[in-house]
Amino acid sequence: MFYVYMYLDPLYPASYRVHKNDYDHTPIYIGKGKWDNKRHKDHLKDCRNRIFENKINYWNKNNIEPMIVILEKDLTEQEAWDLETRLIISLGRFDLGTGPLLNLTNGGEGPAGRTPWNKGKKTQDYLSSEARKRHTEYLTGLKKPEEHGEKVSAALKGKAKSESHKKALSESLKGNEPWNKGKSLHYDVWSKGKTFTDEHRKKLSESHKGKANTEEQKAKISAKLKGRKMSDETRKKMSEARKKVWAEKKANK
Repeated sequence: MFYVYMYLDPLYPASYRVHKNDYDHTPIYIGKGKWDNKRHKDHLKDCRNRIFENKINYWNKNNIEPMIVILEKDLTEQEAWDLETRLIISLGRFDLGTGPLLNLTNGGEGPAGRTPWNKGKKTQDYLSSEARKRHTEYLTGLKKPEEHGEKVSAALKGKAKSESHKKALSESLKGNEPWNKGKSLHYDVWSKGKTFTDEHRKKLSESHKGKANTEEQKAKISAKLKGRKMSDETRKKMSEARKKVWAEKKANK
């Protein structure tokens, strides 16, 4: 008998409904196999899909446990082909820009035991330059499928993370150095000569309006400012800002 399986990416939490069930990670590969040959584990040792192989190598290098799901078993070969093809088309392939799957075909190729059409070929020999670019951007973390990030964000809003999701996130982040380690409260923005845009300043201002600092925050700010000498230019800017605030308050009375 045959079965259909799915790989999920432990590093990309997302909400997906696949074949009647909900999953909280991004599906990246759909396949079919014969139950007695455990096809779903073969990719971990001998993967013929170079793009998928790079992903697996990254997991192995960073001790990340792969997430493999058996979607349905006890199928005839034709039923397995049909389900594999239907799922790949509905979820979408990354090389075509239609979804997250790293599959390079829509599945359902040939009878079991037949030599794969791409055996012995290099991935770059049958991927278009545009498809190779998309895969490179995906694997280097530079870009996800079009609108994929927005869809994931909308799907996750207000949704509580499952215990398995929390555990996977925790494991993936272990040993990572915090992005703001060693940086000042303002993340060294000013020391690098960068400035906020007017739009950014306005958003910051609006977000802080009406909010009072807690006693703990006041103490931290006070401790940080003690002993700091301000330049004449800074003093002048602060004075002008306070004058502007008071002028606005008087005008609104």
